[in-house]
Amino acid sequence: MAFGADGTFVLNATCEFPCETSCELELRDVDSVANGEFTDRDVPIAPVQTEEGDGHWYEGTFELHDIDIELDPSS
Repeated sequence: MAFGADGTFVLNATCEFPCETSCELELRDVDSVANGEFTDRDVPIAPVQTEEGDGHWYEGTFELHDIDIELDPSS
């Protein structure tokens, strides 16, 4: 994962697909008070298949761009 100073990031991940019509991206505050405390959040996502799989274990390549997510501070 690569982070920008403005809070943007790029995440390259291996996931279990296909996932019906959508999946969930799980966001968790793992550093606790170091950078503020934020409420955990699950965000529905719908990746688009960009490359077919081989019909066996490999399901292909999926992509999702321009996701805008903000976390709420813990109360």
